[in-house]
Amino acid sequence: MSAEEASEDHIDALLTTNLLGAVRLTQAVLPLMRARRSGTLAFISSASAWNSLPFMSLYAASKAGLSAFVESLHKEVHPLGLRAVAVECGGFPTSLSQARDGAPPPPPPTQIADYAPGLTALGGMLAQDYERKGEFRVPT
Repeated sequence: MSAEEASEDHIDALLTTNLLGAVRLTQAVLPLMRARRSGTLAFISSASAWNSLPFMSLYAASKAGLSAFVESLHKEVHPLGLRAVAVECGGFPTSLSQARDGAPPPPPPTQIADYAPGLTALGGMLAQDYERKGEFRVPT
């Protein structure tokens, strides 16, 4: 979805999930960790924080905010014997968002016609990733 088309509710939910939830959880556990003077706070961010695809601007912004938070947090807590790290994963074909019938999900519809060609191109690229997903195996 384009940033222009995102509702306030969508933006709030995305930022709450990807950024504010991590901040709130950090505030809850830091007193215990400070008392122990050891531990690592680990967060799942995304390579999209630094190199995002089109129509992922809001997701990228939420993950960039998380990555910046973690970088600064590490500098705050390191003198206390704690660490903060962000794992910034890149794209990897999975079935996580796959429809139950096995087909890749279609890209969300755009309400603004000017964005349709870009969104269609992105959908084609993601569909190719789904077709190649069998090429990627996690070593056992």
